[in-house]
Amino acid sequence: MDLDPKVLPTVVTVLVVIAAFVGMWLGWRRRTRQQEAELPGLAPAPSTEQLGEPMAAGSGLYVATTEADDPLNRITAGDLGFRARATVHVYAQGVVVERDGSQPLFIAQPSLDGAGLESYAVDKGVEKGGLTGIDWRWGDREVTSFFRMRRPQDGPAIVTAVRTIAPPQSAARRARDLMF
Repeated sequence: MDLDPKVLPTVVTVLVVIAAFVGMWLGWRRRTRQQEAELPGLAPAPSTEQLGEPMAAGSGLYVATTEADDPLNRITAGDLGFRARATVHVYAQGVVVERDGSQPLFIAQPSLDGAGLESYAVDKGVEKGGLTGIDWRWGDREVTSFFRMRRPQDGPAIVTAVRTIAPPQSAARRARDLMF
């Protein structure tokens, strides 16, 4: 029985691709477990009746949550590692992010560090100011959650509302505002 000379290279290539995917999956799981061990659980979102009318709102794409001073270091804990369609509501008590397929994320007002318009996040590069970044503290980490709003005017409205209710900006936000 003669083997076609293309069979062995094909089998090796398939095995290498499978090994790469298994390695990425194991790395993702390790990162998530490590971050979940280091970070507290996320607070449940209050009901809409408790929050009242939103100061600003917008819908679009939840892109990622990253370390505030390292926009290429994705946070995967707490179900924040995956993109999803999302709606962002800013209330006097904090920010509620409703993501498809996930529990709503509530960022309480004392945890907010500011907001701004960005051009890139971990795997998304867009025009200047095309991403809306909301800075907040999760446990002892400063993180930024990025959104690509469907309507361009929603991003600046959300930034203005968050800056209205947030304490003074974090050092990471001030440094990014100076750089860009």
